[in-house]
Amino acid sequence: MKPLPHDLESEKILLSAIMKKNDTISDIIDIVSYKDFYNSTHSFIFQTFTEMYNKNIPIEIISFANYIGQDKLKSIGGITYLSTIIEAYITGNVKYYAELIKEKSNKRNIIETCQNALEKAYAETAPTVEIVENIENSFLNMNELDEEKTVNLNEMMLSTVNSIEENYKNGGTIVGTTTGYQDLDKATNGMIPGDLWIIAARPSMGKTLLTLNMARHLPKNKKAIIFELEMTKEKLGNRFISAMTGLNSIDISRGKVADNEFTEIINACNAFTTKDNLFINCKSGIGLSYIRSEAKRIKLKYGLNVIFIDHIGKIRPSNLRASRNDQLGEISEGLKTLAKDLNVTVVALSQLSRACEARTDKRPQLADLRDSGNLEQDADTVMMLYRDDYYAERENRESKKPNILEAFIPKNRDGEVGGIEFYCNLEKQLIGDLTRITEVPTPKSIEKGWK
Repeated sequence: MKPLPHDLESEKILLSAIMKKNDTISDIIDIVSYKDFYNSTHSFIFQTFTEMYNKNIPIEIISFANYIGQDKLKSIGGITYLSTIIEAYITGNVKYYAELIKEKSNKRNIIETCQNALEKAYAETAPTVEIVENIENSFLNMNELDEEKTVNLNEMMLSTVNSIEENYKNGGTIVGTTTGYQDLDKATNGMIPGDLWIIAARPSMGKTLLTLNMARHLPKNKKAIIFELEMTKEKLGNRFISAMTGLNSIDISRGKVADNEFTEIINACNAFTTKDNLFINCKSGIGLSYIRSEAKRIKLKYGLNVIFIDHIGKIRPSNLRASRNDQLGEISEGLKTLAKDLNVTVVALSQLSRACEARTDKRPQLADLRDSGNLEQDADTVMMLYRDDYYAERENRESKKPNILEAFIPKNRDGEVGGIEFYCNLEKQLIGDLTRITEVPTPKSIEKGWK
């Protein structure tokens, strides 16, 4: 049997470099950990060096021996073995050796993961899905994305000036990814990386439709993934086609279309097949860990700018025994962390409580966010939707604002708070900017104004 990948000489060189210059640890601590060392003695020594460094204890032979005690020193080969480590010192780039050790460690992890999967598959002790997910998560954890590091004030200001300069060169346009809607972009400054958006509404207000249209109008150089936890991919496809063609979404789903309309549907499908910047996941019953691993996989392989989630209430909590408030708090915090770690915008839909139904004015308020105040706390932008058409039909009255979707933004860290109005036709899956239309809004005029 072949030995596992390792490089004992590089391990010695790295330990020697730390003993020669203790501050070396700070240069490589984010690259390698004690778990990455193949030799158990080297692993113990590196772990001890890290502890001593954190406690401001000089890292040298005598202080090391006193720190671990004579019995432990004897078990790792004594002063004699430490002396051989010191002799391994080579002047050069210590990061190279740290990266080499990490690379060997990753290969060992791959071998171990595959062996474990084989054992489980042969023993038939775990479902196939669980085996595959374990493999995926293990491999994804080996690929690190650029994460936010601690910087000094000079570095922070340099990064800030570079960001301002880049926006200046772009003509002072929005900072984030466009939503596809002018008024919404002006109010929010676009979908900014690291931000969590909450779009909340009662059922049938149009929140799914709005986010699908935001995804559909994503610029070609931006990429997004939609986690649709309620609908099947076919139902989602029907909505996209309806929005593209202006045909009735229910008629499309039933196949109730004329020959010329079927041609329009085929043309719309062909147009979508040319888009390579939108990914769809319609798996139900998923938790945060699955969303994170799948989003990270897309980010590493293709790049990723926006994550759409429909909706928060359908995300499976890790602790099924916790209160609903605590469960949503954990999910809300996890989504904000996901946005920051992957440097993407997370746009998550949320249901509102029934409290607004009891009021005379049924327009939603922040307090209506269902089951958790954490949503308001963690979100950078909260947008709440309202259609008077819906309530007019229920109350058998004339709508005060026909074909209008009202969007209230009560919280917005990077932009304005206030209200925006959109043209809305749910049957034809149409939502558009009213400011782009010069005549009374109709499906035909909005097609001319916003396509």
